[in-house]
Amino acid sequence: MGNQYPAMNELRPIVVNETLGRTLGYQDPAELLGQKIVVYINDFVGEIIGVVKDFNTSSLRENIDPTLITPMPPQYYSIGVRTDMGRLEQTLAFLESSWAKHYPNTPFSYTFLNEFVLSKYANESRTLTLLNIFAILAILIACLGLFGLAAILTAQRRREVGLRKVLGASISSIIGLLSKDVVILIGFSVLIAGPLAWWVSMRWLQNFTYHISYSWTVFMLASGGILLLAVLSIGSQTVRAAVANPAVVMRDQ
Repeated sequence: MGNQYPAMNELRPIVVNETLGRTLGYQDPAELLGQKIVVYINDFVGEIIGVVKDFNTSSLRENIDPTLITPMPPQYYSIGVRTDMGRLEQTLAFLESSWAKHYPNTPFSYTFLNEFVLSKYANESRTLTLLNIFAILAILIACLGLFGLAAILTAQRRREVGLRKVLGASISSIIGLLSKDVVILIGFSVLIAGPLAWWVSMRWLQNFTYHISYSWTVFMLASGGILLLAVLSIGSQTVRAAVANPAVVMRDQ
Protein backbone atom coordinates (compact mmCIF):
# COMPACT_ATOMS: atom_id res chain seq x y z
CA MET A 1 0.00 0.00 0.00
CA GLY A 2 2.81 2.42 0.81
CA ASN A 3 1.80 5.96 1.57
CA GLN A 4 -0.43 6.39 -1.46
CA TYR A 5 -4.15 6.41 -1.89
CA PRO A 6 -5.64 3.23 -3.37
CA ALA A 7 -5.75 3.00 -7.15
CA MET A 8 -8.97 2.68 -9.12
CA ASN A 9 -10.45 -0.81 -8.86
CA GLU A 10 -7.79 -1.82 -6.32
CA LEU A 11 -9.15 -4.39 -3.86
CA ARG A 12 -8.79 -3.49 -0.19
CA PRO A 13 -10.21 -4.99 3.02
CA ILE A 14 -12.73 -2.87 4.90
CA VAL A 15 -14.74 -3.08 8.11
CA VAL A 16 -18.20 -1.52 8.19
CA ASN A 17 -20.66 -0.60 10.93
CA GLU A 18 -24.20 -1.93 11.24
CA THR A 19 -25.73 1.28 9.89
CA LEU A 20 -23.78 0.96 6.65
CA GLY A 21 -24.92 -2.64 6.38
CA ARG A 22 -28.57 -1.61 6.73
CA THR A 23 -28.00 1.16 4.18
CA LEU A 24 -26.80 -1.49 1.74
CA GLY A 25 -29.95 -3.51 2.44
CA TYR A 26 -28.53 -6.18 4.73
CA GLN A 27 -30.17 -6.76 8.12
CA ASP A 28 -27.99 -9.71 9.12
CA PRO A 29 -24.33 -8.67 9.59
CA ALA A 30 -23.18 -12.17 8.59
CA GLU A 31 -24.55 -11.58 5.08
CA LEU A 32 -22.18 -8.64 4.65
CA LEU A 33 -19.00 -10.69 4.96
CA GLY A 34 -17.30 -11.07 1.60
CA GLN A 35 -19.45 -8.45 -0.12
CA LYS A 36 -17.67 -5.86 -2.25
CA ILE A 37 -18.53 -2.18 -2.60
CA VAL A 38 -16.99 0.68 -4.57
CA VAL A 39 -15.63 3.46 -2.34
CA TYR A 40 -15.62 7.06 -3.52
CA ILE A 41 -11.87 7.53 -2.87
CA ASN A 42 -10.55 6.79 -6.38
CA ASP A 43 -13.39 4.26 -6.74
CA PHE A 44 -11.38 1.48 -5.15
CA VAL A 45 -13.14 -1.79 -4.33
CA GLY A 46 -13.62 -2.58 -0.67
CA GLU A 47 -14.15 -6.17 0.45
CA ILE A 48 -16.05 -6.39 3.74
CA ILE A 49 -14.13 -8.58 6.17
CA GLY A 50 -15.87 -7.52 9.38
CA VAL A 51 -18.89 -5.74 10.86
CA VAL A 52 -18.75 -3.69 14.08
CA LYS A 53 -21.61 -2.50 16.22
CA ASP A 54 -22.69 1.10 15.77
CA PHE A 55 -20.70 3.61 17.81
CA ASN A 56 -20.84 7.38 18.09
CA THR A 57 -18.04 9.35 16.48
CA SER A 58 -19.59 12.73 17.30
CA SER A 59 -22.09 14.27 19.68
CA LEU A 60 -25.20 12.36 20.76
CA ARG A 61 -27.20 15.11 19.07
CA GLU A 62 -26.34 13.57 15.70
CA ASN A 63 -27.25 10.31 14.00
CA ILE A 64 -24.72 7.53 13.62
CA ASP A 65 -23.59 7.73 10.00
CA PRO A 66 -22.72 4.79 7.75
CA THR A 67 -19.04 4.18 8.46
CA LEU A 68 -16.28 2.07 6.95
CA ILE A 69 -12.81 1.48 8.34
CA THR A 70 -9.79 0.69 6.18
CA PRO A 71 -6.03 1.37 6.26
CA MET A 72 -5.43 4.78 4.68
CA PRO A 73 -1.95 6.12 5.61
CA PRO A 74 -2.35 9.51 3.83
CA GLN A 75 -5.30 10.22 6.15
CA TYR A 76 -3.43 9.52 9.37
CA TYR A 77 -3.17 12.73 11.38
CA SER A 78 -3.38 11.54 15.00
CA ILE A 79 -2.84 8.46 17.12
CA GLY A 80 -4.61 7.11 20.18
CA VAL A 81 -2.56 5.90 23.13
CA ARG A 82 -3.91 3.98 26.10
CA THR A 83 -1.75 4.49 29.14
CA ASP A 84 -1.56 3.94 32.86
CA MET A 85 -2.51 7.23 34.54
CA GLY A 86 0.02 6.47 37.25
CA ARG A 87 2.79 6.79 34.65
CA LEU A 88 1.30 9.69 32.74
CA GLU A 89 4.28 12.05 33.00
CA GLN A 90 6.76 9.41 31.82
CA THR A 91 4.49 8.41 28.95
CA LEU A 92 4.01 11.99 27.76
CA ALA A 93 7.75 12.64 27.91
CA PHE A 94 8.44 9.50 25.87
CA LEU A 95 5.78 10.36 23.29
CA GLU A 96 7.06 13.92 22.92
CA SER A 97 10.69 12.81 22.42
CA SER A 98 9.66 10.12 19.92
CA TRP A 99 7.47 12.59 18.04
CA ALA A 100 10.28 15.15 17.84
CA LYS A 101 12.60 12.44 16.51
CA HIS A 102 10.32 11.31 13.69
CA TYR A 103 8.43 14.55 12.96
CA PRO A 104 10.81 17.40 13.89
CA ASN A 105 8.92 19.98 11.81
CA THR A 106 5.51 19.25 13.33
CA PRO A 107 4.63 20.48 16.83
CA PHE A 108 3.63 17.86 19.38
CA SER A 109 0.18 18.35 20.93
CA TYR A 110 -2.15 16.06 22.80
CA THR A 111 -5.54 15.91 24.44
CA PHE A 112 -7.30 13.42 26.69
CA LEU A 113 -10.25 11.47 25.35
CA ASN A 114 -12.49 12.26 28.33
CA GLU A 115 -11.80 15.98 27.91
CA PHE A 116 -12.53 15.71 24.19
CA VAL A 117 -15.86 14.04 24.87
CA LEU A 118 -16.79 16.54 27.59
CA SER A 119 -15.99 19.44 25.27
CA LYS A 120 -18.86 18.35 23.04
CA TYR A 121 -21.25 18.95 25.93
CA ALA A 122 -19.71 22.14 27.36
CA ASN A 123 -22.93 24.10 26.88
CA GLU A 124 -24.96 21.44 28.67
CA SER A 125 -22.44 21.37 31.51
CA ARG A 126 -22.64 25.14 31.99
CA THR A 127 -26.42 25.05 31.79
CA LEU A 128 -26.56 22.28 34.41
CA THR A 129 -24.34 24.29 36.76
CA LEU A 130 -26.52 27.39 36.39
CA LEU A 131 -29.71 25.39 36.86
CA ASN A 132 -28.34 23.79 40.02
CA ILE A 133 -27.39 27.17 41.46
CA PHE A 134 -30.76 28.75 40.68
CA ALA A 135 -32.61 25.65 41.90
CA ILE A 136 -30.81 25.79 45.26
CA LEU A 137 -31.54 29.50 45.58
CA ALA A 138 -35.20 28.96 44.63
CA ILE A 139 -35.56 26.17 47.20
CA LEU A 140 -33.99 28.30 49.95
CA ILE A 141 -36.24 31.27 49.14
CA ALA A 142 -39.30 29.01 48.97
CA CYS A 143 -38.46 27.45 52.35
CA LEU A 144 -38.09 30.90 53.89
CA GLY A 145 -41.41 31.91 52.37
CA LEU A 146 -43.11 28.79 53.69
CA PHE A 147 -41.63 29.39 57.15
CA GLY A 148 -42.96 32.95 57.12
CA LEU A 149 -46.36 31.86 55.79
CA ALA A 150 -46.63 29.20 58.47
CA ALA A 151 -45.72 31.75 61.15
CA ILE A 152 -48.46 34.14 59.94
CA LEU A 153 -51.12 31.42 59.67
CA THR A 154 -50.21 30.05 63.08
CA ALA A 155 -50.34 33.48 64.69
CA GLN A 156 -53.76 34.14 63.13
CA ARG A 157 -55.19 30.86 64.42
CA ARG A 158 -53.66 30.70 67.90
CA ARG A 159 -57.00 31.31 69.58
CA GLU A 160 -58.66 28.63 67.47
CA VAL A 161 -55.86 26.21 68.31
CA GLY A 162 -56.26 26.97 72.02
CA LEU A 163 -60.01 26.37 71.89
CA ARG A 164 -59.56 23.09 70.01
CA LYS A 165 -57.05 21.86 72.59
CA VAL A 166 -59.42 22.78 75.43
CA LEU A 167 -62.11 20.76 73.66
CA GLY A 168 -59.78 17.74 73.48
CA ALA A 169 -58.12 18.01 70.07
CA SER A 170 -54.91 15.96 69.75
CA ILE A 171 -51.54 17.41 68.85
CA SER A 172 -51.48 15.50 65.55
CA SER A 173 -54.87 16.90 64.52
CA ILE A 174 -53.69 20.44 65.36
CA ILE A 175 -50.55 19.97 63.27
CA GLY A 176 -52.66 18.63 60.39
CA LEU A 177 -55.05 21.59 60.69
CA LEU A 178 -52.26 24.16 60.51
CA SER A 179 -50.40 22.34 57.74
CA LYS A 180 -53.40 21.62 55.52
CA ASP A 181 -53.63 24.98 53.79
CA VAL A 182 -49.93 25.07 52.98
CA VAL A 183 -49.94 21.50 51.69
CA ILE A 184 -52.92 22.28 49.44
CA LEU A 185 -51.07 25.26 47.96
CA ILE A 186 -48.02 23.12 47.32
CA GLY A 187 -50.21 20.46 45.72
CA PHE A 188 -51.62 22.99 43.27
CA SER A 189 -48.14 24.26 42.47
CA VAL A 190 -46.96 20.70 41.76
CA LEU A 191 -49.91 20.11 39.43
CA ILE A 192 -48.94 23.20 37.48
CA ALA A 193 -45.15 22.84 37.56
CA GLY A 194 -45.00 19.06 36.95
CA PRO A 195 -46.48 18.97 33.42
CA LEU A 196 -44.60 22.16 32.52
CA ALA A 197 -41.27 20.66 33.66
CA TRP A 198 -42.01 17.45 31.74
CA TRP A 199 -42.81 19.40 28.54
CA VAL A 200 -39.67 21.56 28.79
CA SER A 201 -37.41 18.58 29.49
CA MET A 202 -38.86 16.57 26.61
CA ARG A 203 -38.39 19.50 24.23
CA TRP A 204 -34.78 19.78 25.35
CA LEU A 205 -34.14 16.05 24.93
CA GLN A 206 -35.39 16.27 21.35
CA ASN A 207 -32.14 18.11 20.54
CA PHE A 208 -30.39 14.75 20.94
CA THR A 209 -30.87 11.85 18.54
CA TYR A 210 -29.88 9.46 21.33
CA HIS A 211 -31.23 10.33 24.74
CA ILE A 212 -32.65 8.85 27.91
CA SER A 213 -36.31 8.30 28.62
CA TYR A 214 -37.97 8.62 31.99
CA SER A 215 -41.38 8.03 33.49
CA TRP A 216 -43.67 10.02 35.73
CA THR A 217 -42.03 8.26 38.68
CA VAL A 218 -39.32 10.92 38.58
CA PHE A 219 -41.87 13.69 39.02
CA MET A 220 -43.73 11.76 41.70
CA LEU A 221 -40.53 11.38 43.71
CA ALA A 222 -39.69 15.05 43.19
CA SER A 223 -43.19 16.05 44.31
CA GLY A 224 -42.87 13.89 47.40
CA GLY A 225 -39.53 15.48 48.19
CA ILE A 226 -41.03 18.96 47.81
CA LEU A 227 -43.90 18.12 50.15
CA LEU A 228 -41.51 16.65 52.71
CA LEU A 229 -39.29 19.74 52.52
CA ALA A 230 -42.34 21.98 52.91
CA VAL A 231 -43.56 20.06 55.95
CA LEU A 232 -40.12 20.30 57.54
CA SER A 233 -40.04 24.05 56.79
CA ILE A 234 -43.33 24.72 58.57
CA GLY A 235 -42.92 21.98 61.16
CA SER A 236 -41.33 24.09 63.88
CA GLN A 237 -44.15 26.63 63.74
CA THR A 238 -46.99 24.11 63.69
CA VAL A 239 -45.50 21.92 66.42
CA ARG A 240 -44.87 24.94 68.64
CA ALA A 241 -48.48 26.06 68.26
CA ALA A 242 -49.81 22.53 68.81
CA VAL A 243 -47.95 21.94 72.07
CA ALA A 244 -48.50 25.43 73.51
CA ASN A 245 -50.42 25.70 76.78
CA PRO A 246 -53.99 26.69 75.82
CA ALA A 247 -54.41 28.70 79.02
CA VAL A 248 -51.43 30.87 78.12
CA VAL A 249 -52.67 31.22 74.54
CA MET A 250 -56.15 32.29 75.65
CA ARG A 251 -54.73 34.80 78.16
CA ASP A 252 -52.43 36.35 75.54
CA GLN A 253 -55.35 36.74 73.16
